[in-house]
This record gives sequence, C-alpha cells and structure tokens, in this order.
Amino acid sequence: MERKRTLVAMAWPAWLALGMALAAGLGLTPRSSGGLLQHLAAVRAGATVVADGLNAELEEFYTDSSNSSCVTLSMGNGGSLYDVKTCTVDTEDAAVIEEPQATASGTCLRLFHVNDIYIMDNLPALQAHVEALDLHPDCDPELSITLTTLGGDFLAPSLMSTIDHGEAMVAALNAIGVDVAILGNHECDIPMSSLQKRVDEFQGTWINTNMPGLDVDGFVPHHKVTLPDGRRVLMLGLLTDDKNLYREDSFGGLERGPGGWEPVEASLRRVMSDEALLADVDLVLPLTHMALDADIRLAEAFDLPLILGGHDHYAVNDLFSGTRIVKAAADAKNVAVVDIIWDSNPTPGANPMPKIAAKDIWLKLKKNKGDSDANAGFLVPPNAQLKERIAEWQRPAEMMRAATVLRFDVDRLDVDVRGLLSPDAAALSSVGARRGPSTMGTLIATALRESCGAEGALVNAGNVRGDEIYADGRLTFGDLNRECPFPSQNIVIRIDPGTLAEAIRVSRKTWIETPGADDANALHTDLDLVMDSSSSSIEQIQGEAPQQRLYRVVVDTYVLHSSPVLSAYAKKFPERIPAPDTGKPALPLLLRYFCFRAWRDLVDVNPNPSANANPSVADFFRRSDADKNGTLDVSDVVGALRLGLGEDMATPILAQQMLNILDGNNDGQVNLPELTSGLSVGV
Repeated sequence: MERKRTLVAMAWPAWLALGMALAAGLGLTPRSSGGLLQHLAAVRAGATVVADGLNAELEEFYTDSSNSSCVTLSMGNGGSLYDVKTCTVDTEDAAVIEEPQATASGTCLRLFHVNDIYIMDNLPALQAHVEALDLHPDCDPELSITLTTLGGDFLAPSLMSTIDHGEAMVAALNAIGVDVAILGNHECDIPMSSLQKRVDEFQGTWINTNMPGLDVDGFVPHHKVTLPDGRRVLMLGLLTDDKNLYREDSFGGLERGPGGWEPVEASLRRVMSDEALLADVDLVLPLTHMALDADIRLAEAFDLPLILGGHDHYAVNDLFSGTRIVKAAADAKNVAVVDIIWDSNPTPGANPMPKIAAKDIWLKLKKNKGDSDANAGFLVPPNAQLKERIAEWQRPAEMMRAATVLRFDVDRLDVDVRGLLSPDAAALSSVGARRGPSTMGTLIATALRESCGAEGALVNAGNVRGDEIYADGRLTFGDLNRECPFPSQNIVIRIDPGTLAEAIRVSRKTWIETPGADDANALHTDLDLVMDSSSSSIEQIQGEAPQQRLYRVVVDTYVLHSSPVLSAYAKKFPERIPAPDTGKPALPLLLRYFCFRAWRDLVDVNPNPSANANPSVADFFRRSDADKNGTLDVSDVVGALRLGLGEDMATPILAQQMLNILDGNNDGQVNLPELTSGLSVGV
C-alpha cells in the first residue's frame, strides 16, 4: 500500500502567518536544524473556538502530539477571540499525515478556492498543489470532479494591471485552468472596454448573478455543475453593492436596483424562489465578494451549507449559523480546499445536505535559514513552466521599472521639479527620511495628492526607503518602487485642520524632542501643507491659511491605523473614512501622476527658443502626429518625448502608459479631443 506523505494542513485558524510570528516571539523554535516546520495546529476534533459569539466546530487533523511542543494562544479579530494551539513539530515524522486508504464511495465536488489575487508570484505553487493533492478519502474518483474557483479582485489594482489592465493575470489563470470566477469590486478599476476584453479572454466560466444590467458580454447569471451520478450544484456570483466601495461611474455608472445592480440578498432571494431553476438542483453554492459581516448576514438569512467568499484579504474557515464560510488569504498565499461530499445513495436529491470538509493549504512556508534550494519553502514545488511564462508576462513591468519618469537639472530643481519641491530645495534626496523632512518624502506626498485629486497628503517616513541622493538628474519608476515598495492602499479621508495638525505633531514627537533620531512613524507632508516649525500648527494648505472645514487628505491605510490620532479620529467619524478597499497602492498612483506630468511638460515645451508663446495643445498634436493620421500612437509619443524631454524618457513603455491614461475609447491611440479633454481635467 502506497503511503502519501503530506505536511500537516489544518482547517482552523486561517491566520497561519500571524501564529508563526507569535510562536517565534514565545520562543517556540525548532529543536534541530533540519526538516523542521512551525505551524498552527487546532485542538483535536470536537474542540471549539468562539467566533462572533458562535461556537465553531473544528475540522479534524492528524498529527503525533508526542513529537510537538505547543502553547495555547488567544487571538483577536474584529472583537472575536480565537483560541488556537501553536506547535513546533518535526516534519520528518510528526507532521506526516497518513491518509486513510479505505474504499471510498462518496460523490464529491472538490473545490480549490482563491480570491483577491493582485500579484502572480504564488500562482505556480497554486497550479502545482491543484495537480498534486489527492481527493478526500471519502470520495470515489469515479463519482467526483474538481474545480478551481476565484472569488473576485484579480484584474486590478497592481503595477501590472496599470500597464495591461489584467491581461497577463487572465493568461496566468487560463494556464492554471481556473474554472469559475466572479467579479470583485476592483474589477471596475479598469476601463469597461478592457473588462470586456478580459471576459472574452478568460477560458473558464465567469458568473455574474446580481448585476444583470452590466453592459459586458460573456457573463452567465449562474452555472450548473453536474456530477457523474447526476447531482447538480448551482453556482452563483454575487458582488457587494456597498456604495462606499465605488465611484459614481463604477462599472459604467450601472444603476442600482432590479435589472441593474441588485442588492446581494435580494438577488439571492430571487434565485432561491425560482422553482423552475432549482427543480433539478441538489445544492445552491453562492460565490461572494463582500465583507465577512455581510457573508454572515447572508448565512443567517438563508439555509446554505457553504459560502465561498472573497474581499477580506485574510483566510476564513468557520461555521456561522450552520453555514461554513470559506475565504482564502490575498495573493494566493493559501488555497482553501473544500470537499462537498454526498454518501453513496444512488438517488440524486435523496440526501438533502452533503458533508462539507474544508482545510487551508498554505502555498509557501518560511524558508529555513541557509536553504539553497529556491523551492525549499514550498509544500509542493511550484510549476516551473508557469514560473517561466509569468516571468515573460511580467517583462513589461520590469521595463517600466527601468523607465525614466522625471528628468531634471540638479542645478535647476526649482524649474525642472516645479510643483513638487520648494524653490530652495538643494537636492532630491531620501537620505535621512526617518530623521526629518525629506525632499523625496515631499515629492511622493505631493504626487499622491495630485493623483488622487486631494488637498493634502501624508506619507509615513518608514515608507520613504531609498536612502538615495538623486545626483544624476534622473528618477526612474524603479527608484519610486524602491522608495515606497509597500502595497498598502491610499485613501482620501476628510479631516479638520486641527486634528490633521495634531496627527502630524504627535508623529514627529521624536524629531522635535530628539533631533537627528530615527522615527519611521513620523509623517511627511506634501509641498503645500506647510507646518509652523515652532508651534507645529498648520500655516497653509494649498497656499491659504487653514479654514474651519473638512479637507480631503491622502493617507495610506497603515498610517490610518498606526497613528493614534488618526485611528481615534476614524473611530469617532467613520463616515469620513472611505473603506480601505476603495484605495490604490502608491506605485500605480505615482505612475499616473508622472505620465500626466510628462504630457504637460511636452505640451509646455517651446521647441523654438525665440518664440514668445508656448504652443497650444493643438499645435503640439500636429507636430507630434508624424504620419498625419489624426491620432498619436506609441512611435509618435516616443518621438515627442525624445524631442521635448530627452533620450532618457523616450521609451515605448512610458509612451504606452501615457497613451493609456488618456485613451478614452481604448483603441491604443489618442486623438486630439482625448488629449485636450484629458489635460484639461487634470490628474
């Protein structure tokens, strides 16, 4: 009898990384240098944890407790306590699961579920695990099928999606063989024409149940999966209609209500009352993209064995009102493996409720110090072919990192970097950004303010990390990536000037009291948010004395929680704080700003120094349209960049991004009306 060695994979809790960090803090270290793994292990079957006031039964797992040392931890998440046991075990013996080899006779639908994927790094490991993991021991392979499902948010936001609107991501998902996908709220971050292209390219089934009015072809309102014994599962795709997550024009300005964008609960109720649709259905399975509390309300309102979710970015595997809600962590850090199992009763419909077995498989574990094997941290080595293909698909992002986005004369910063730095700035530098005001911190904050259309911006000193003096007069996108590499979301909050000043003053306490000391939590401000150095009050906001009103200020979600002043303000005035998921990472916002700036610098460039007036937009357009076909394409923009801003900036990848931000009809080119209206609207 063949024995299959598998590292322990547990169903509860989902916060593996946090537990590993806590275990390390408690001194739970491996007892030998080789073959060791720290992991979370739940108490044996029958134990319970408290989750939002409900007892959640744990899934059983197999381990040899004699070869492990454990400590019980209590974790908090949104007011709920989770008691878990953190163990150090030897993977060469204790962490081996001996899978039962009894004869299986159940009919099964196995689901590999992921959601909220913004980067492709873990997709080769996902594909490898989908191919390698065996069925549940109760499942008869002849009566079972396997599907991979995706719970929304995969086309945006990311650096790659800024470049290609999700094209590479869809290609990777097709390579994996993702069978079913639904919409997430970030699918509206790309133009509708690009969304249509991605739907056309996706080779699986894309379900859209509660947005029947969405003007995109290729969606299906539901998807019936027929198992080999005739049982049928009806899959639905339900996207949150929470208005706080969307702009007015999201999804083409789709109207709310029946036939347009229906509330999730109303849409599900409509499906559940459709007797003809459900006549041959054994199980209704909603795939949702919404916050966990909304999923819980759905579980309370409907008799559903299972909900596969997304949106929260952390893994969930728990029972709420008898419904198991399962979500994966963002970016395919784990895959939720869910088995829907009917017993061997040959009559479809005779068993009203199947058994649901769910577990989390973490796709990459911490690499042991000294490991030379690049795959040493993986449970199953990633698919090498897909890794190579992803590297090729990501080449545009690597080219973008090499592209110069700002060229300046170091002796003319007041002219060449106007609007980003004060006229008396001596250099563009991030050296000492944790010890005091920094010109790079000012530049980043000002660019974020402009890109978000706000009135001010704050940047955490710990997020200005390049430690570089830009003495060569070039700023590349890669430089910006090194300066602010973190993916936290930037949102625009509404805040009064008094609280804003207090947040800045408290953050800079170390700077004020101990000059020259480091403080990563200190806040840099944009160019036009001017502080009085003696009183730490605000002198000006955008050139004016502050008024007693609410200002629109950019902060990232990390700052919003790490600053005691801003955190307290957010709790007191939640209506002034957008949902974190409405924001975008710094890099796409900075790319947008510098693309607009390049357009404006080109239009303002005077090719004839003796002329008294700068050329108009129309004059620039006529000069740059080399083939006189009435549109500007990549070669036209590269030529204009070379002539107006220098060879360093004349790259096709930058030219393409410049076109993308103004290309209203998404035809890959820009005409004169698009250029005129785009530059008049602003960043």
